[in-house]
Amino acid sequence: MTTFDPNAEQEPSAPRIYRILRTATMAEVVAIIAEDIGQDPRRVRLWVMVNRQNKTIRPDQPVMDLRPSVDETYSRAAANRDQALRVWVEVAEEVNADGEAIWPTYQGQTNGVIVKNDLILLFMKWFDVQSQKLSGAGHVYISKEKKIEDLVPIIMKRMGWGEKLPSDEKIMLWEVSLRANPRIRGSQRR
Repeated sequence: MTTFDPNAEQEPSAPRIYRILRTATMAEVVAIIAEDIGQDPRRVRLWVMVNRQNKTIRPDQPVMDLRPSVDETYSRAAANRDQALRVWVEVAEEVNADGEAIWPTYQGQTNGVIVKNDLILLFMKWFDVQSQKLSGAGHVYISKEKKIEDLVPIIMKRMGWGEKLPSDEKIMLWEVSLRANPRIRGSQRR
């Protein structure tokens, strides 16, 4: 939903560019970004972006250890062969009583072992047929075992459409794939 040719003044979805020393820790990077977006650093999680075979650029995995340097993190992101370390910034919706973020995936355990559950991260977009515009509608975590129909109540709530569609309306869901032969599935409300 963005282009990596930034022009934030004209395009609100343009990425922000930070010039940070390669020796800075990822914790320092999180602090800089959190301050810039007006968030508590404990609620900010970075995901390394990678180039996919289908020519898309997607978040791959969250940066769980904030002690390594930018250079070390960049080196570990083997699939990322760009000049810069690209990250997607996630802000936690929930925090615990101590103000620590509650992340739906990759929860740390008391013994220090990080455990991943079966949740997947989906980015939701809305195509407005009348204006012919595609807009981001946020992201959601859902079990990879769930059916596509299980997204409908989440979409309804996220879009502010209420809990139930009127009987004469439908939601169409599709996935957007940017391959040589595009296959389109997604969502629209009629």
